[in-house]
Amino acid sequence: MFLTAMLMCAINMTAQLTSVSGTVLSAEDDEPIIGASVRVKGHTHGAVTDADGHFVLKGLTAADKEIEISFVGCQTQYLPVADNMVVRLVPKAESMDEVIVVAFGKQKRESFTGSASVVGAAQIEKQQVNTPLDVLKGHVTGVQMTDGTGVLGEPSMLVRGISSINAGTSPLIVVDGLPYNGYYNDINTADVANITVLKDAASCALYGARGANGVILITTKQAERGNTRVTFDAKWGQNSDGRVRYNTIDDPGQYYEAAYLGYYNYYLNRMGQTKSGAHVSANNMLGRPYTEGGLGYMVYTVPAGQFLIGENGRLNPQATLGNRIAHNGNFYTLVPDNWRKVGTRNGLRQEYNVSLSGGNEKFRFLASLGYLDNEGISYGSDMSRYSARLKTEYQAYSWLRIGANVGYNHQKSNNQGGVFGIVYQIAPIYPAYMRDGDGNIIKDIHGKRFDYGNGDDMGVIRPQDMNGNTLQDDRLNISGNVSHSFNISGYATADFLKYFSLTVNGNVYLTENRMKDGINPYYGYDKERGGFVSTSMYKTADTNWQQLLNYNQTIGHHNISAMLGHEYSRSSQDH
Repeated sequence: MFLTAMLMCAINMTAQLTSVSGTVLSAEDDEPIIGASVRVKGHTHGAVTDADGHFVLKGLTAADKEIEISFVGCQTQYLPVADNMVVRLVPKAESMDEVIVVAFGKQKRESFTGSASVVGAAQIEKQQVNTPLDVLKGHVTGVQMTDGTGVLGEPSMLVRGISSINAGTSPLIVVDGLPYNGYYNDINTADVANITVLKDAASCALYGARGANGVILITTKQAERGNTRVTFDAKWGQNSDGRVRYNTIDDPGQYYEAAYLGYYNYYLNRMGQTKSGAHVSANNMLGRPYTEGGLGYMVYTVPAGQFLIGENGRLNPQATLGNRIAHNGNFYTLVPDNWRKVGTRNGLRQEYNVSLSGGNEKFRFLASLGYLDNEGISYGSDMSRYSARLKTEYQAYSWLRIGANVGYNHQKSNNQGGVFGIVYQIAPIYPAYMRDGDGNIIKDIHGKRFDYGNGDDMGVIRPQDMNGNTLQDDRLNISGNVSHSFNISGYATADFLKYFSLTVNGNVYLTENRMKDGINPYYGYDKERGGFVSTSMYKTADTNWQQLLNYNQTIGHHNISAMLGHEYSRSSQDH
């Protein structure tokens, strides 16, 4: 089946165009495509579509005749230069197999009329991801995914937007034809053959209300008949902070200048002071305690009799960074730190997978082992996973085929997620570390001492929304989970009366999770009560049984098919 792009454009040939504009939409649902690349063919400069799919491409010359429009997961289009373009991009045909998995079976691609996208094993193997669903990012239109801030957790997912305000919005996950209620992380990506996303009501109608938010079908790999084959795969990577840095004040001097201007305007316009009086009051307020309306911290030293900010509103050129203060008989030095650099890291990711497969006309098998060790961007975020899977199929008779699929996962994770809430928001005048009177970082048995800004450490207090120190908490506190999951499924398919087949599927999924949360007793708000520790455990058991009767007959160029099915599911949880 060939897919063609639909194009509407208004062409004005009366004058040479130096810029063109237009809108890029999805051919599937006419929704705007955000981030599509638009450029003159053969050139590197171009434009990117905004939230409405709109673009403006400037700098065209008489030699520019063709425009290239591209987006990840869609067919690239080359179109003549024209203004007011409306371009509809179509998903890549190469991602659509001849046979597509839909609901409780498979269907030929040319006879499928619903909306679905398929990501195959070739594309999956190129990426280093923790869960199979992460592969869908940027490859399937209509799918939105959001990760935790620096935490290696389960991604949240929407298929074609929010379908409910009060009810759940997550799509239904189906693994090898059976609904899956476990963690996404418990599925080893190396075991996945393909992923199909069913987007419309017709495609997932057999799932009823469960498919209202879309259905994601995951099919695991199976062995090919032939000689025994051993494969080994190793991947190394790095997790880094990819968050966009916008135009913010990162220089402490500029921050004091901005704060000074706010205080100055307040005293001048609200308090009725003279310009010189407002200048003096604003400078005095900069170093006042937070409880008195000041910034709480003064990290500059200025010569005696001078102000930090001059009457021109600029930093005193005689001011030097670093301010020595005294508290409880000890001397400390206030020097600001880059909290983002202190609180985040480039985490190492390493993954190893080995598989053994083979078989003949009667029997085939696939066994796999996997190991993943992944460090998050924050120091309190990491995970490790051991996984194993055995998948077999046996042709007992010409009319009877049986199979089994057994999987086990052991996962350990720690997810401290508070760092990103402060490192991008804290003002650039506040120290992360405590320093002695000579400017050296103070250390104790737990390593470098962090400033909590609550007055207990150095006698100075940060504003309420910047209080505490999640950088220290990230290293000492615990928010961990150890999980074990076991999954076994089997099926039997019997063909009879030439056009009929009966399939019976059964699945049991068991999980055990042990959580431990601990707050350190050494620093911060929980120091007085000696810290805090809590543990909890729960087990889940999910069973699913299906009986499917299929009728399929081909008459000439026509194919007639019908299905009658019954499903029973049960889920329980013990704490």
